[in-house]
Amino acid sequence: MDTWKFYDIAHREHMVCNPTSDDKLARLVGLPRLPAKAHVVDIACGKGEFLIRLAEAYRIRDWDRYEGLQWYATAEYAGCHSDDPDLPEILERVAKAKAAYLRWGRDTLGWAMYVFRQLATTAA
Repeated sequence: MDTWKFYDIAHREHMVCNPTSDDKLARLVGLPRLPAKAHVVDIACGKGEFLIRLAEAYRIRDWDRYEGLQWYATAEYAGCHSDDPDLPEILERVAKAKAAYLRWGRDTLGWAMYVFRQLATTAA
């Protein structure tokens, strides 16, 4: 059996691939005291849960989280649905979007929410 297949099956429900508690993880998030515009790298720590919690706590790299979750979800789907005839196209689209984001997106994208509403019409 493929080693990664085993881990995919056995660790699927783990948010953190480390036997730790939510309390310890929360304390760990508070330790770095990151300055504005800090850069953080999560290397082989599992599913990125610690990095996600840092981003939420320090409001850094919100767009990275949005993009990263798409990459993760696509990889998970590919691992579980290798027989999907659309998989090559899906992987190619995500790979192109990822390359473009990592090359240009981080420097140019911000985040905005737009709320639209229809104005009430006045009777004439």
